[in-house]
Amino acid sequence: LETGYPVYGANGKIGFFNKYNHEDPALMITCRGATCGEIHISEPYAYINGNAMCLDNIPKLMNIKYLFYYLKSFNFSFVISGSAQPQITQSGLKAIDIPIPPVNEQNRIVDKIETLFSEVDAGIENLTLAKRQLEQYRQSLLKHAFEGKLTAKWREEYAEKHGKSLPSADELLEQIQTARQNYYDQQIMDWEQAVEAWEEKGKEEKKSRKPIKPTKPKKLLVLDSSDLPNEWVVVEFEGICELIRNGLSLKPEGHEGTKILRISAVRAFSLNLDDYRYLSSEHEVSSFLLQQGDLLFTRYNGTRRYVGVCALFKSTEDYVYPDKLIRARVDLDEVENSFLAYGLNVGVSRSFIERRIRTTAGQSGISGGDIKKMPVVLCSKQEQDIIVSTLDEKLSETDSIISTLESKILKANLLKTSILHKAFQGKLVPQDPNDPPASELLAQIKAEREAKALAEKQAKQDKAASKSKVKPKSAK
Repeated sequence: LETGYPVYGANGKIGFFNKYNHEDPALMITCRGATCGEIHISEPYAYINGNAMCLDNIPKLMNIKYLFYYLKSFNFSFVISGSAQPQITQSGLKAIDIPIPPVNEQNRIVDKIETLFSEVDAGIENLTLAKRQLEQYRQSLLKHAFEGKLTAKWREEYAEKHGKSLPSADELLEQIQTARQNYYDQQIMDWEQAVEAWEEKGKEEKKSRKPIKPTKPKKLLVLDSSDLPNEWVVVEFEGICELIRNGLSLKPEGHEGTKILRISAVRAFSLNLDDYRYLSSEHEVSSFLLQQGDLLFTRYNGTRRYVGVCALFKSTEDYVYPDKLIRARVDLDEVENSFLAYGLNVGVSRSFIERRIRTTAGQSGISGGDIKKMPVVLCSKQEQDIIVSTLDEKLSETDSIISTLESKILKANLLKTSILHKAFQGKLVPQDPNDPPASELLAQIKAEREAKALAEKQAKQDKAASKSKVKPKSAK
């Protein structure tokens, strides 16, 4: 059992080579990090680094694949130490007991394992291929939905069925702008009434705050939509939003209070409302309470593909959101928020976010400003509803099948674990009474090791003797 040590490889780069690992394969085990305990059979002359150990000098009478499969079945958690940096030491590895049956039985066990594994692997390969095809179908469905291809036939038939055409892009923009102005005007009226009430009440309660005047909506910036149907438009997201705001920076604590979502609760197209912690009820969080229909985006994540993804908040329960999430609120009759929740994760919206992601100290992130500038694809409310209805139905079916396939893949891998456990409990292949006893094998292994040790000792003695015969040159 040896750890690797550095040498120069044929390509001139530093590698690690085990001094015993020459022409024969050897067992390699990772001994540090997240992959601690992974086993591999090396190629001859294999290089290893300092995070691996080599189980070399295996007796010729042992089947190396038998040892490989046994160690694959072993629970290395019993010999792994350390939490921040898990590792397996040589002493821990040397303490593992190895059950040794006769050589013929080792060979039968290996043959049976490989036969069964081959069948299981073929099944896993087919299941994985089906899962991959469904995932590609899912991506294509979403892509086509926000390129206008999914509802192309529906648009062609709309005028014939309804006796009128869909709104043009200019008409759609005018509808949105009118809706935004009407919404703002209503906010102003509500604010003026609130100010009047405050002024009357303020004479008695001097500490009460004057209501904040609503912010006039930003100019609706229209972006390039030349690749989309004539009835579709692309606008800057900020132009249709009532607000875009980062979350709370308070530290969660305790086991009761106000629910605050974790950043991991938000994934593209889905929001896990069971993924939360608590804030103490003493904190004022009313302005951060989520409303049904709010859109949540991830600001930061260690994994780039989770940055800037969007999910729709559909609950009526009280939840707040942390500072690593961004909330956007769109309250327009002409825009279906479920449509936005799909579209903001794909196409031009997602491409824009991916270009804006910045990575610092291992954390990738975007800003609220990036969310504001994000392009968003819009079409008529009628078409939005058709797209959402179609996606809800088809993606639900697809996700259900994918989940079933994942479950079957998991069971197939567990079956491999079960096969290994049976193999090393002596239940996988029948024993042959004609096989020599294991004690005879152990005696042969012991003899082999003693002979090798004697040969190495003799080689050292011969080398020392040859050096002593070389006379040193006399000094002049």
